[in-house]
Amino acid sequence: MSLSRAYIAGVFDSDGSFSIVRHKRIGSLREFEYRVVLQLTWREVPQTVFVLNELERTYGGSVIRGIERHGFSKHTHYVKYRIDARNARGLISDILPYLRVKRKQAELCLKAALILSQRRYGRWNPRPAEEWLELERLHEQVGYLNWKNGKGRKKSQRN
Repeated sequence: MSLSRAYIAGVFDSDGSFSIVRHKRIGSLREFEYRVVLQLTWREVPQTVFVLNELERTYGGSVIRGIERHGFSKHTHYVKYRIDARNARGLISDILPYLRVKRKQAELCLKAALILSQRRYGRWNPRPAEEWLELERLHEQVGYLNWKNGKGRKKSQRN
């Protein structure tokens, strides 16, 4: 059974997250890199495991199972779907027309994913400064939209 794009969009609108994260990278010129990450975490029941396995089969990514160890839902079994890099572009492109709540985050993540996939950069072939500035701007915007339902972060809390 295949999941509809509208259903997947509704799931990500309600329970998913779109983010651009800084990932520590020792040995690179700036000591970090940006990554686009989409995540969806649900309590582990057969229906949710089925949906997340279908997402993994269709778009790639990974499904992780675990047990919550802290907080209100301590000892709750959960299942998490996580996708990043090139695979995220396909998923975002497919569900973007159907997103309502997190459409802006998805658009910004898609822009970042396109920038990140343009060329292979490394220590001896550094990314141009304009691209770093654009990725930083996109990182800040997505962080602002994701923080406390869009209320934004204080400058001192931004990283």
